[in-house]
Formats: sequence, C-alpha cells, structure tokens
Amino acid sequence: MNYYHSFEQIQVLKIPIQLELRQWFYFAQFLLTYSSPQAEDDALQACWKAANIQIILKINKLRTRSGIQAKKAYRLQLSPTEKHALQYSIGLASIDDPYLTTILYELNVQLEQFDLTQNNKKRITSGN
Repeated sequence: MNYYHSFEQIQVLKIPIQLELRQWFYFAQFLLTYSSPQAEDDALQACWKAANIQIILKINKLRTRSGIQAKKAYRLQLSPTEKHALQYSIGLASIDDPYLTTILYELNVQLEQFDLTQNNKKRITSGN
C-alpha cells in the first residue's frame, strides 16, 4: 500500500485592479448590462457573462465590509478569466458618459500594465 500521494499545485494568477469604491459601484452597474443570460447565448457567451457576474459579486462584497469609505481606493483580485471578460466588456462598450469612460480607461490602463509586468517577468525567468 502506498502512503504517499503526489499532488500537483496549480497557482492561479491574481490580477490586482484598484478603483475608488464609488467607481466600483458605478462600474458594476455598467457590467450588469453585459451580464444577463439569454436563451440564444452560446457556451462562450455564457462563460463571459458568468465571469462578469463574478466581478459584480466581488464588487458587491465590498459593501459588506465595515468602515468602508466612498472616496477610498479598494483593490480587487481578478482571475485571468475575469480579466479577459472585463477586457471584452470594455471593448464592446460604446459610452457617452464621460465618468464611465474615465473609469473604463483607468481599468484598461491597469490591465495593460499588468500584462507588461507579466511579460517582463517571463523574460527574466526564461533567461532571454
């Protein structure tokens, strides 16, 4: 009998995104328009909408914290799936609201910065 088990560990990247609390709530309202499931959705659209709902739930969880302030910046940790869903949602957006445009721009800058950082880490660890 073998008493040893082999375990493989998969580490999921956590992508930090930071906005003020009121910006998070405003952004969550925007994401709601891209999150309602439809009968004609294919599997990829259903996954994208599910990832949007996960982001909304993370934003909503900020409300349950005690002592939160509307003007203070809060950070959410997104999974790679949530990150790609967020980028896809931002790409689909055609917005006339300047406040939301500012929020989407800030999110896009942070996501691009994370991608650049990850690419630099890959180059350093690969020895190239």
